[in-house]
Amino acid sequence: MTRDLTTALEDDLRARIVDGRIAPGERLPSESSLLAFRTGAESGAAAGSPVSRTAAAGEG
Repeated sequence: MTRDLTTALEDDLRARIVDGRIAPGERLPSESSLLAFRTGAESGAAAGSPVSRTAAAGEG
C-alpha cells in the first residue's frame, strides 16, 4: 500500500471520529472494511497502520 493510501485511510478514520460518525467508546471499523470502503479492492492487512496510528493519537 502506498503512503498516499495510508494517509487517506487515516484521514477518513479521523474524520469519522471528529464528526461523530464514530462515537466515544464505539469500536473502530475493521481494517478490511476501511480499506474496502476506500478502494473496494485492496487487502485489509495493509490498513493496520492508519488504524493503529489514529488510536495511538488518542482519536480512537
